[in-house]
Parts: sequence; C-alpha cells; structure tokens
Amino acid sequence: MSYDFGLTNEAEDDLLKISLNHSYISKSHLLALFSDFDKTFENLTLFPNLGKDFNNEKEIYCRNYRILYEFENNFINILSIKHSKQNY
Repeated sequence: MSYDFGLTNEAEDDLLKISLNHSYISKSHLLALFSDFDKTFENLTLFPNLGKDFNNEKEIYCRNYRILYEFENNFINILSIKHSKQNY
C-alpha cells in the first residue's frame, strides 16, 4: 500500500533555502540532492514507519539532512528539512 504525503509551508521554505544555499555548487549536484529527497519521500510513502521516533514525530535522514514528519490518518506530513549541523 502506498500513502500520500504533503509538505508543510516550513518544509517548502526549507527546500527553497537549501536550493539558494547551494547556488554556488554545480547544477547537477543540486539536482542529485533533490532527486535523493524525492527518493526518500517515495520510500516514506511505501514504508511510513521507516523513520526513528522523535517526540511525537518521526525523523529520517537523507544525506546530511534531517527530515521530520508525522504519519497520521494514513497521511505523511513532512514538517521540516534541516541540515544536520543546524539547530532544531
């Protein structure tokens, strides 16, 4: 079974900040990073309990990025996407 997912406004803003912060690297590297994010989101739609429990949320890592999400009512809600060196 596959579940639907969505991104909060904060998660969308995080992706925008990531793309702006990586403007100094090659376009192919940035595309590869976002492709890895897509693969992680796709894996979550198939295995929503894949992440580690963190408070009332779950967390999973993609490269050096921590993705916080909730899985409730058969829906995956991506809450934030932060570099692991950032404060939460």
